[in-house]
Amino acid sequence: MLTDAPPRNANRDRFLESDRIRTLDLPQDGRLLPFAKSIELAVADGTTAAVRRACADFVDLDEIEKELKKAGTAIDKAKTATANYRTRLAGLCDVANGRGTIDR
Repeated sequence: MLTDAPPRNANRDRFLESDRIRTLDLPQDGRLLPFAKSIELAVADGTTAAVRRACADFVDLDEIEKELKKAGTAIDKAKTATANYRTRLAGLCDVANGRGTIDR
């Protein structure tokens, strides 16, 4: 199976450890069985398109993309808030040190 290239430094050990995993513990309640059968049939069909469709049924890529966009928006808002607080804190420090005035 092809995966991403290993990182050069950061997280390399974790990546390599993850790459050595050969089995996964799965839920025993049968909820994955329909997906497994669908993917198995698609692989037997031998076409990439069939495998992609079966995998797309298993993983809702649109939902994942939507959640990633939400996370990105939250990160952007946090960066803006951090920059605003940093500026405000620097101004307060200047006032405390007698180098500025408080803007109200």
